[in-house]
Amino acid sequence: MTFDERRPLAGPRRRRGEFEASYAVVDAHGSGVRFLLDDVDVTVAGSTFSGCVFEEKRTWFASGSFGHTSARCFYRRCRFVGVDFGVRGFSLGWARFEDCTFEGCRTQHLFSVRADLVGCCFVGRMEDAQFLGADPATGIPNEVTDNDFTGAQLGRVSFQSGARPEQQLWPADVVVEGDESSWEMVVTWGREPPTPGE
Repeated sequence: MTFDERRPLAGPRRRRGEFEASYAVVDAHGSGVRFLLDDVDVTVAGSTFSGCVFEEKRTWFASGSFGHTSARCFYRRCRFVGVDFGVRGFSLGWARFEDCTFEGCRTQHLFSVRADLVGCCFVGRMEDAQFLGADPATGIPNEVTDNDFTGAQLGRVSFQSGARPEQQLWPADVVVEGDESSWEMVVTWGREPPTPGE
């Protein structure tokens, strides 16, 4: 199943914010599949993916959730390439990500409320990403451990509600700041981020 085989909506013009196609993926199981996420709205629930690629080429606007509240999703050894995790983009949702790679994703306003991230690798610029160790609404814990940020250029990455930065791998010259309660720990560069090729 690929998202690049889709039929356009009827009519000569689409309204602003209207997608070419919308998908609800429920109880799917995929291995080694490439999903093109351009100009689509996708919500995934109760599904498992292994060795898949989820790519957004930034040509078209796209949004959705990789895990719906109705049923948890699992992603193992998957790659997320260029995916927009911003306010109008995708959310991680209720899902577990194991040994996944996030390459060149847009993370401004990434807010991980119900996601487990274990052994994942983040490559590229990270702007305002927040990882929570527990869902604030239910108190259910999230596992956020052993993630590799050494290939990331950090803007502001925060860990809240029990998620701990010392349980992750960081590039050199990062600064960790926390409030007195240690409820939130913020990781930033201790100097200007390196330019590419530095």
